[in-house]
Amino acid sequence: TITYKTKITNADLEAGSTSNTANLKVGDKDIPASATATFSNPFTVDKYGSPDYTGGTYKGKINWSVKVKSNYGTSLDGYVIKDTLIPDSEWTLSSGSMSKNSDGNWVLDTDASEVTITYSAPATAGQTNSNTATLYNPSGKEAGKDTDDVPYDDISKLITVEKSGYVVNSNGTISWTIKVKNPYGLSLNGDTITDKMLSSAVGTVNISPSGSGTHSGNTVT
Repeated sequence: TITYKTKITNADLEAGSTSNTANLKVGDKDIPASATATFSNPFTVDKYGSPDYTGGTYKGKINWSVKVKSNYGTSLDGYVIKDTLIPDSEWTLSSGSMSKNSDGNWVLDTDASEVTITYSAPATAGQTNSNTATLYNPSGKEAGKDTDDVPYDDISKLITVEKSGYVVNSNGTISWTIKVKNPYGLSLNGDTITDKMLSSAVGTVNISPSGSGTHSGNTVT
């Protein structure tokens, strides 16, 4: 019994299988034996996006990532990623480097079998933002792809306003409360709350956190 191993090549993965023949010579007779190794799902491409309403370069953006993996541990050197949203700069690659080719796609220069590209791109508010990443092997044949659809809500759907009131029996007044819920910490600078009862307020109009707004007449800005 003879047992040995060989390296998997890009050509093997592109073909989807590789065959090999051994030959036993007995006198003047040949006794051949062949075997084929098949590669199932050689590459994985994962595209993921998450909405970012507050940070980063853009006022409204989506943080995208593209994870590419060779499931057989082969190098991704020379493989090409097509993703129309990757900016010319301000991206990160987990291992190695990449450069843009004449087609506007990105060629990997890495010995790693798994890499992740992360970047941010402007979002279109009020709709689902869709993006696809496609992996090509060095010969140009598609090796895998993935698409992610990321809803990006309009700011009006992210902030809620609640109004409540109760009677203060001891002094004959009604205590009103306006609560603005802003889960993403979006800037409300310059925005205005209007309430016709504010102009009839008795005593001090309390605004919290302290210094976050100014009361005048029936508005708080």
